[in-house]
Amino acid sequence: MSEHQSSPDICTIPAFAEMCGVSIEEAEEWVRNGTIPSATMGEMQVVNMVRFRAELLRGKESFEAGDYAND
Repeated sequence: MSEHQSSPDICTIPAFAEMCGVSIEEAEEWVRNGTIPSATMGEMQVVNMVRFRAELLRGKESFEAGDYAND
């Protein structure tokens, strides 16, 4: 991984964008519109990788806006 920080349980938005091959702005929009599971740590939004991986392991094949809007 590059200069962006992440851990097995959470991932910064820039690191997630890099892993997915999308722009940081697109990954930020996914967090804003509830397409991917996220959490707030202090003032920073991060991707909830535990939940993201669990969804993939359960067979989830697509992530749509609003899937995680109530998180």
